[in-house]
Amino acid sequence: MHPLPKDDSKAVYDEREFNRLDLQHEAVKLAFEGLNICSEQVDRVLDPLGGQKSVLDLGSGSGVWCIEMAERYPHATILGVDIEPQDRSNVPPNYLFEVWDVNSGLEKFYGRYDLVHTRFTTGVFSNPQAALIEMERCLKPGGLLIVISGGLLLSEDRKTMYPMYTRENPRGSWFQRSAMAMFLGIKKLGIDAQSFEREIDNGLWNHELLDPSSCAAALITVPIGPWPASPDAEEARRLQKLGEYWRDNALIVHRHWERLHEVSGRSRAEWKLTVRNVDEEVRQTRHRVAMRMRAIWGQARGVHSPLSTPSWPPTPSKPHGSFQIVSIHHSEDEWARMAQEHQATITSEMHSFLDVANFDALL
Repeated sequence: MHPLPKDDSKAVYDEREFNRLDLQHEAVKLAFEGLNICSEQVDRVLDPLGGQKSVLDLGSGSGVWCIEMAERYPHATILGVDIEPQDRSNVPPNYLFEVWDVNSGLEKFYGRYDLVHTRFTTGVFSNPQAALIEMERCLKPGGLLIVISGGLLLSEDRKTMYPMYTRENPRGSWFQRSAMAMFLGIKKLGIDAQSFEREIDNGLWNHELLDPSSCAAALITVPIGPWPASPDAEEARRLQKLGEYWRDNALIVHRHWERLHEVSGRSRAEWKLTVRNVDEEVRQTRHRVAMRMRAIWGQARGVHSPLSTPSWPPTPSKPHGSFQIVSIHHSEDEWARMAQEHQATITSEMHSFLDVANFDALL
């Protein structure tokens, strides 16, 4: 999610925002324990023995993922595109950048890429279903699509949406409330972020251009604050660092939602109250919550499609008693069940916040 200016819906980048995106990237790497959620599949599709390789990153932000991919795969050409220019120096020679509005279509990129990647672009695509198909058309036969989405807060059980703060529920989360206003603002700007989330709920198994045997999905729960524990000292350090990184990221990113709060219809006074309470809540780790991040991926049909029994990466095994960050789902049914479980725990107040004008106005 990128910050929005006062006058339009284009992303605003400055040095502070680039630094935040770089911090966010480090946190994601800690969560994935590497650059990508499905590293082995990425290694296979970018194997240099298969000839010249190309990667497309949509909504590349600060470019840090592209730069590290270019360093890891020096034989591949990495192209990052974003609506706003980047000002990076000393980048690898195999990293290219282009200013491009993805909502203008991706036809000029069709059929050219071994890997298409997009991360945290929920509020970007005006037509999410069409956007996914456009991304798939950019793949070579056997090329891999990875889509990563951030969302609302889950409780520490990883199954329950955390309730948001309301006057009736003062023990709820101010951060969750602020995120709800952000989603409402995106909706009022004409971008249906909830539709994007539904596409993530469905996964990629039924997409005509993709081989369903290659598709999988993952739930990634990133703690906000260093509250998770583990009996294993190394894992405990990883969890603590991840929680601290995401806490610091959250303290910056929620302030970028000012324009979206305004568009959502919340008052200026309520915005100021929300910012103050989110800051206190996050700094003090008042709630044991994690951001619900999800990833879906699959490969294009074609002569280089994977075998019908691909070698799947297992859900990472962690010591008993450790907070789980990643769980990988290999079947459409189990992914759908998890999505339904999460949806069932969204409170009536959260639904009303999105559907009823100025619901639970505080000031």
